[in-house]
Amino acid sequence: MNSRCGIPFSGARLHWLFLAAAFSTLQLGRATAEGLEADFVPEDVPEILAGPVLRGEAERRVEGLARYLQAVLEEETLGPDQALVTKREVLKIDPGFTDLAMDVAHQYLRRGEVPDAISVLKDAAKASPKRVEPPVALSGIYLKQLEKPDLAEKFALQALGANPDDSAPYIVLYDVYTTSREPAKREALFTKALKRSPANAGFWLDLADLRLRNRSRADLESVQMLLERAQNMAGDNPETLLRVADYFSSIHAPDRAIPLYQLALVLRPSMESAREKLAGLLLEKGDDAAAAVLLEEMIKADPLSLRAYDRLAEIRLKENDFPRALSSMRQALLLAPPDPRRHD
Repeated sequence: MNSRCGIPFSGARLHWLFLAAAFSTLQLGRATAEGLEADFVPEDVPEILAGPVLRGEAERRVEGLARYLQAVLEEETLGPDQALVTKREVLKIDPGFTDLAMDVAHQYLRRGEVPDAISVLKDAAKASPKRVEPPVALSGIYLKQLEKPDLAEKFALQALGANPDDSAPYIVLYDVYTTSREPAKREALFTKALKRSPANAGFWLDLADLRLRNRSRADLESVQMLLERAQNMAGDNPETLLRVADYFSSIHAPDRAIPLYQLALVLRPSMESAREKLAGLLLEKGDDAAAAVLLEEMIKADPLSLRAYDRLAEIRLKENDFPRALSSMRQALLLAPPDPRRHD
């Protein structure tokens, strides 16, 4: 952390200040566009600065950057209210700075200024028609704050058209059709989604989560199909495999969950949550020996694991291994929180 004049600056803040100085110098030295090379701009630069600078745009871009830097500093020195004013000025220069627009809209919503939030989001949606975040946010506002499901549906469908391989529009449309009591339209969402083929496990997991809001047998069958798609897309990502396994476990499909927990642990042995869940499923299936191995590993990794001692004691009792059962029970008692009803 560096500071000057008592104001803290992170590495990112200094990075932006360097860019500001560089852009200002370029503007003074050669205000025409051909002065800026694309490889000078870092990956995390706002959209206002991305790409080559065309003739006549240098001044606009430098002004946008200066305003953005001003807002960043005002956030830390003058507070969020003043920073919000400056952020709006940045958005007037570049309404397609979507991430900033989402931030500004969120701040307006926190202040209860819904019309201002809607205005910012509509400008952002118009400026960046391929981004789903602004119309999805608009849909949520019209559904939750303003209770206007027709407008909520309009913007959610706009988001769906922008990117039908993003799960967010399906989620908000599901909420819209649930609120407006239109089960046929809600069901059609899944039909539409199943025609897609995004190589994104998260997309299918999010749809499975929607299905799990209704626990009918038919829905559980479709959940399993969605989870199979997610599994096919998970690859060797242990976090995704763990999430798929959790969903299989939630629909009481241990034979599908157990291999995924095992694979996740092979890929990342430090995933203690996967180890504990796997041990629980093995206990349910009666494979006490395999569960005991996992519980011993949990205790080795965390000697304060109360649940592991408890379950291990149960296994030892079933095996009539009373000395080791007693040892595990003693450890569990030592780790158990005190009973507030007990008075010494």
